[in-house]
Amino acid sequence: MICCQGRRVSRHKSRNDAAVHRIGYQLDDSTDLLGGCMMHSYQSFAVIGGDLRQAHVANQLAAQGKTVYALLLETNEALHRTLICEKTPGEILPLCDAVVFPLPLTADDEFVSAPFSARRVRVADCLSVLRPGAAVFAGKISPEMHALAEQFDVEMIDYLEREELAVKNAVICLLYTSPSPRDRQKSRMPSSA
Repeated sequence: MICCQGRRVSRHKSRNDAAVHRIGYQLDDSTDLLGGCMMHSYQSFAVIGGDLRQAHVANQLAAQGKTVYALLLETNEALHRTLICEKTPGEILPLCDAVVFPLPLTADDEFVSAPFSARRVRVADCLSVLRPGAAVFAGKISPEMHALAEQFDVEMIDYLEREELAVKNAVICLLYTSPSPRDRQKSRMPSSA
């Protein structure tokens, strides 16, 4: 695994890694991740913002020996600490073959969704500095964000439009919102779900 500073660190499998493999975020020659593109052809990734799913993607990419820069995830406890990158997107994105934005990309059509960061970064600021030809993935991309990407001649692939990923995402959401065995009386899911 290569962290933001370029040091190599060892990586041990954890229960989270096994869970990530079960839900389909595995990376090998037979598995594609996000938008139908084979991720093993890319060597450097920026994983920007998002929630626990983004941390798991970053950890898995790093476990595969890819160079990973995790931006706007500094307080996410699931993220391997050596992947945290304090540099700006303007410094990192031009170095990356692929950029993985969160699901949803943005809540306000301006800033990258980043609940694990105190920093706020505009989507436009990220798109403006991308390496030409970089693969760009995001989830739940609004028409406004697609139009913004077109202004920068960037094609964003909406990985939530892939049926198998949408189903797996729904399962993950159920796992995180279902009551624990100790608290079966309090479901956080709406009764119509």
